[in-house]
Amino acid sequence: MKGIYECTYRLRTSDFNCHGRLQPASVLDLFQDVAGSHARELGIALGPDSDTGLIWVLAKSKYEELYTDKQFRTVVVRTWPHPPKGINYRRDYLISAEDGTPLVMGTSEWVVVSAEKRKIVMINDIYPLKDGEFCTDITFEGKLPRLNIQSIDSPAYSVTPGFTDIDENNHVNNTKYANFVLNAVDPKPDEVISSFRLDYHKEVTVGNTISIFSKRENGYIYALGKNQSGENMFTCEIKLK
Repeated sequence: MKGIYECTYRLRTSDFNCHGRLQPASVLDLFQDVAGSHARELGIALGPDSDTGLIWVLAKSKYEELYTDKQFRTVVVRTWPHPPKGINYRRDYLISAEDGTPLVMGTSEWVVVSAEKRKIVMINDIYPLKDGEFCTDITFEGKLPRLNIQSIDSPAYSVTPGFTDIDENNHVNNTKYANFVLNAVDPKPDEVISSFRLDYHKEVTVGNTISIFSKRENGYIYALGKNQSGENMFTCEIKLK
């Protein structure tokens, strides 16, 4: 089916943390890579060097771990887009073991942005898919509600993105935020992630120091990233098992 795409990946040692659990950044990297491969197959691999002058920008991402066996190493990652709704382009994911055991399910919401003006553009017919060619499976029902985290009263963890954090769109790659947050919250050995959610409010660029505030509450970890002007740049919600 043209609306579904899958790739097989061999996970590396660096994809697991010191407790042998899958790194959130690695999950997001798998999502990003398979989405990019599918976009190329569909002929919609937007980028700063494309003739359109448009780029894909991630607005929200969420995943939930379904199975926490530490032994799997080869995984099959499946992805499928949903029909656009306004400026929102949703794409879902499923990571499975070779035997078909579902390991992680995820979703993402993307926007199309002018690479020059850095403003959102709406394109209703961006996908070369007809009615009936879109996969109707839903990983999480409904639109992801905005994470309403306006302030957190805690000591700040500061990070200044450098060269290795920046991608071809000249801003911090979406996967890097997961590392920023985990370094800020410093999870305890018994804190196992059940679900991981990130909202990207404003793009962060190289040298743009971010202060990350975090708190633990009722089985969740919340994090808020602010720039030096006090603007909310991203928010994160981690549900613990």
